[in-house]
Amino acid sequence: MGHDNYAASAGRIVNSGPASGFGHWIVLEHAGGYRTVYGHMAPRDLLVKVGATVTAGQLISRVGNGGTSTGCHLHFEVHNPNAAIDPVPFLRQACSCIDWAFGATHACQRRDQGGLTATLLVLLM
Repeated sequence: MGHDNYAASAGRIVNSGPASGFGHWIVLEHAGGYRTVYGHMAPRDLLVKVGATVTAGQLISRVGNGGTSTGCHLHFEVHNPNAAIDPVPFLRQACSCIDWAFGATHACQRRDQGGLTATLLVLLM
């Protein structure tokens, strides 16, 4: 707990609060109707409010262990306008240094245009 969650891409916060199974979550809407979902935070971990506009790489919350969870982690999803989709292509675009072998944990740093560096940790199962 206390690790940072960053916005995967620029967009607008459409949900930030309680969610069944997630404890608390954030839903971020992006261009083209895509949405990213960040879950399992505690109320104190939410750092953005509904209606806020965020930039790619902006700090939006802290990692937590809320809801139906067996340990501290970020539950991350990507949705197109109709359904959940595989987030790996989005993560690949954000972090090209990962080899994407399943069963491995990867760490990668990404620097955005403003010079902000975000660390992405990925466990592929």
